[in-house]
Amino acid sequence: MAMGFVQDRKTGQTVCSDGKNGERALLRFDDGKSGKKRSITASIANMNVFCQGATGTGKTSSCILPMTAECIRRGYPVVLVDIKGNLGPQVRALAKHYNREKDIVEFGNCAEAFSVNLLEGMDTNAVFDLAQGLISKKALSSQSNDWHYKGVRYLTDIFAVLSFLKEKDKRFAPTLEMLSSIVNNPQKAHRLMAYFMVKVADPKNDTHREFYQRILEDNFNLLRQPDEHNKDDYDSQTTWASQMIRLLLMEILSAPGIVEKFSVPDAPPVNFKELLYDQNKIVLLRFSPEASWAGAIISRMLLGKLYSTVRAHGLSFRKSQAGSVTPLYSSLIMDEYQAVANLDPSDKLNDTQFLAQSREFGHINILCSQSISGITTQYEPFSVDSLLSNCRTKLSFATDDPETVSCMGRFGLDITDLGLGEVAVISPDRKTGKVQKSVMGLQTEHDYTKQLVESASCDEFLPVTEEEREHIRKKLKQSLKALDELSAAPTENVKKVFEAAKKYSQCLNVNELKKIYYHVEKKADKDDGTPFRGKRPGYNKPRWAEFDKSHCVESRLLGSLMTESESDESESESRSVCPVDWHDVR
Repeated sequence: MAMGFVQDRKTGQTVCSDGKNGERALLRFDDGKSGKKRSITASIANMNVFCQGATGTGKTSSCILPMTAECIRRGYPVVLVDIKGNLGPQVRALAKHYNREKDIVEFGNCAEAFSVNLLEGMDTNAVFDLAQGLISKKALSSQSNDWHYKGVRYLTDIFAVLSFLKEKDKRFAPTLEMLSSIVNNPQKAHRLMAYFMVKVADPKNDTHREFYQRILEDNFNLLRQPDEHNKDDYDSQTTWASQMIRLLLMEILSAPGIVEKFSVPDAPPVNFKELLYDQNKIVLLRFSPEASWAGAIISRMLLGKLYSTVRAHGLSFRKSQAGSVTPLYSSLIMDEYQAVANLDPSDKLNDTQFLAQSREFGHINILCSQSISGITTQYEPFSVDSLLSNCRTKLSFATDDPETVSCMGRFGLDITDLGLGEVAVISPDRKTGKVQKSVMGLQTEHDYTKQLVESASCDEFLPVTEEEREHIRKKLKQSLKALDELSAAPTENVKKVFEAAKKYSQCLNVNELKKIYYHVEKKADKDDGTPFRGKRPGYNKPRWAEFDKSHCVESRLLGSLMTESESDESESESRSVCPVDWHDVR
């Protein structure tokens, strides 16, 4: 079908369509210096889009938000990665404008996010792949990667033991906090293994038997009790091998809100098949600036889950759209891509491999970065070139980054003198497939999307300066103090504090938010008319029901294993039982 032009009902502008019943393109450019009209249609975006622009050049307002808005309008299932935490209110406003506000499912450390167990639904192979990817990113320049990957094996083995125990007792459901607790305490790891051998292990179970034999053959496995003659070697080797994975877990879990939102034992998993392919949700991965580094790591883990889901179910999703006049595409939009990039060729969940395959699954990838140099500082130039070659559309706003200037310069485009609202575009022609290059404008898209956001929500955006954050924090603390002094707070006061906390969730720590939700839930129990009694869309648990459960199960459960009497009994029992039951089988 040929690309045409239609009149936009909202703005009256003549805009590009993708030839499908006048359907608007995902991104429409103003007339450029060449006088030609161009756009990025869904079929072109299906071949991946890479957008870069320095801070303040309009990358977010002229590219990310307009393309997000059009994906939302078309009913696409969307995953949006926002590790800076500044896109949430705008995306919600766009979803509200197109009556899809209930489709938003947020994961992160902000107040609106759901509590989940990040490891729920994963098997040992998935945990190994994810941990290996995280280690490769963290230890990129390390000369001791072989040791660090042995730490990945420690973590996977601990996960396997907890999974075996979970079959008998749901309290052993693996969580990030539980893994961190065990990998940081070898004695706890030994007692966990002893508990498994005595209470759960079955010599007739092939999986149990193979697992035990592998642990037995490794003299320096964290789950194995050291022999007396090599205890010093055991301590030094296990400490060195687990150093990186321990540091990684501690850094993640120390970020505000991560434990409360991603390490809840009885919370539901992040199921991208249900969210995207069954329910057409808008999944927002959003983190506050205080947790941006941990947010990047968590996002990377969730992206691994997403990639696996798209590979498993994307082909059937695309076939289901065959013959549709306006087929749906699943879509991934990543802001600050340089912070979550994974170009490690040894990792089968790396971005380059996924981008090379995603077209056949009917999946759109839009990667937005501040510069190409931000990626080349982490990975070899050939890895970055491979990624860019899989992005058929490249957009660049004004920048003086030498890597970006060189990349666009190979196509004869000078991006150092681009003006406000101008963007250099390299994209294939929809008819011929030939690469077209030009300088276009995005002012109309910028103004149109801004109008949509403002018309859908009159709320102010989150504060951006530290002074504003501190000011809001003080005001909210005063409200909290006043709320505590009231034995029965009026409903309107509760609502006001609650809405302020939601709006400025980045300004509060978890304990302050917890106090607000406690008062709100308490008041909601007495007032059936309050809006806070509803259920979360797509989930069956009350919205704030998990706040008081996040720290309790791990400490109770593993604490009981650490009691002197029980641990001694377990160890002595395991020494007497294991040689008979297991060595005979072997």
